Amino acid sequence: GNFGRIIQNIVFGPNGVLYGIDYDNNFCEININTAGVSTLFALDGFVDLVNGMVYDPITELFYASAEPGNESGDCSLITISLDGTWASVARGPAGLVGGLMFDGETLYGVTTKNVQIIYDKTTGEQTVDKPITGTENTICHD
Repeated sequence: GNFGRIIQNIVFGPNGVLYGIDYDNNFCEININTAGVSTLFALDGFVDLVNGMVYDPITELFYASAEPGNESGDCSLITISLDGTWASVARGPAGLVGGLMFDGETLYGVTTKNVQIIYDKTTGEQTVDKPITGTENTICHD
């Protein structure tokens, strides 16, 4: 199917529904059978670009790594709820986070500084987990 617009990130949420964020910062539902995209709500006051998004069924929140609208070189960890509310948890110094991973308990990110970080989902605090080698500009780029 033809989306008709660019979706930055997609992730399966509750009940196997596919969600994404378009380039106009609209949180969307994607029909997996037709590829039709329905806007659920706008992320008003949002930042420039979402680099990664995961869904946590325990907290029933989406977590996203978002670039700020400036050249600070850091990323915000934000939460998004299906009721249309979103919040910035924290902005961190680990570099732009190009992807998020969630193993059911731990929220990980990979950065432009070639490190894997662990996020505290409540405070947004970043802890360096380990360096990533052989990936310069392949995970994400500045």
